[in-house]
Amino acid sequence: MSLDARLVVSRAKFQLDLPLTVESGEVVALLGPNGAGKTTALRALAGLIPLEGQNRQGGNVRRGGKGGNAEKAARDGQGRVGQGGEGHGEQAEQAERDAGGDRAERGELGERAGGYVTLDGRRIDGLPPEQRRIGVVFQDYLLFPHLSALENVAFGPRCRGVDKGEARRAAAEWLELVGLAEHARKKPRQLSGGQAQRVALARALVTEPRLLLLDEPLAALDARTRMDTRAHLRTRLASHPGATVLVTHDPLDAMMLADRLVIVEDGAVVQVGDAATITSRPRTDYVARLVGLNLYRGVASGHTVRVSEEFDLTTADRGEGEVFVAFPPAAVALWAERPEGSPRNTWPAEVAAIARHGDSLRIELTGPAPVAADVTPAAAVDLDLAPGRHIWASVKASEARSYPA
Repeated sequence: MSLDARLVVSRAKFQLDLPLTVESGEVVALLGPNGAGKTTALRALAGLIPLEGQNRQGGNVRRGGKGGNAEKAARDGQGRVGQGGEGHGEQAEQAERDAGGDRAERGELGERAGGYVTLDGRRIDGLPPEQRRIGVVFQDYLLFPHLSALENVAFGPRCRGVDKGEARRAAAEWLELVGLAEHARKKPRQLSGGQAQRVALARALVTEPRLLLLDEPLAALDARTRMDTRAHLRTRLASHPGATVLVTHDPLDAMMLADRLVIVEDGAVVQVGDAATITSRPRTDYVARLVGLNLYRGVASGHTVRVSEEFDLTTADRGEGEVFVAFPPAAVALWAERPEGSPRNTWPAEVAAIARHGDSLRIELTGPAPVAADVTPAAAVDLDLAPGRHIWASVKASEARSYPA
């Protein structure tokens, strides 16, 4: 149940070109700032946005030359997509074979611009949303307000032609799996945010989708409910045999739930790796801020890295050529006067901003090397820190780590 895709979408001034692979049983998180293209990528996977090379009217080329409209299909079959449905049995399978076989051979879809989506080696980018065998959990869950939790979960199997009794039995089993058996008869308005999220997850998984898409699934929850629901979601995803794509802007959600992170900025992939790699070796300012590190790019010669014409950094690592240098704000020491016998990395700076950061204060500094420093409130008082204050900053060479750019 692996996913192999290249998502190519042009919308006004925005261009998305995102290669994406997800193995069976793997959870991959798309992480990035607002406007990076994360939700666009997820909607393209779901069939709600056509890829480059598809029908310019927004539809998908199908066997016999009949076009369809992806957005209309999404509206007509919103329950089947948003509720985790996968189409109508043999009809969906035949449509998938038609789309993935005949069209791939003729090169009618996706080949011109390289956009494509395949599941287990079969092209599905020409299928309408309800025939893609995917499950989607949206940020606001999209539960049917007039249906009970049980009936919401049973909706997907019913759309596939499963008889009412069997669909309800499957729904009851899934509600028990997500710990909501006693809430089966409740309507969405009677459920808490965490409970509604679990109903939406059960509804997506009851049809055994080959691809599960999660769009900011925890964003609507308060902090306590979010923590509990994240742990429950992690357990459920661990047992899902298909591929899972999680879209989030929250690094903790991504690191707790995903096996691999794909960092997206301006419609392109800028870094891929597991949480340990991403957090220890950021490659963009966004990622560095995300994981709380100061980041510079420069040219290394041994232990010295030339960051700019007026600023060099001495690092713990030897290198040659283009490198990144990273260190945490807690490694930056501030001084009222230039310290004697100071560490090799010492430079004048000016306080630009001060903000609370946990139990510390985050000090933003300008100067030869703009930098963030974390100090205690007591130290800030002793140094008389305020915007515009001129001070000295230093970092020990042992705290500054460099790695190839």
